[in-house]
Amino acid sequence: MNIPAYITGHGRIARGTWLYRTAMIGALCAAFGSLGQNLFGDMGALPFAIAFVWCGFALAAKRLQDLERSG
Repeated sequence: MNIPAYITGHGRIARGTWLYRTAMIGALCAAFGSLGQNLFGDMGALPFAIAFVWCGFALAAKRLQDLERSG
């Protein structure tokens, strides 16, 4: 099974790729979280907030490994 690179914390990631992926994940989660909140209230935005935090931690771990630190 091929898991997308922005979900796992394994491997390395360049600074530009890290910034681009963080911005894209943030924009997508904000857009769909806003839609979910409008349709279902605060609980509709919760899955997108959790997804953003998960992907943010995974991307940060990848970036830390690129800086020779443990993620």
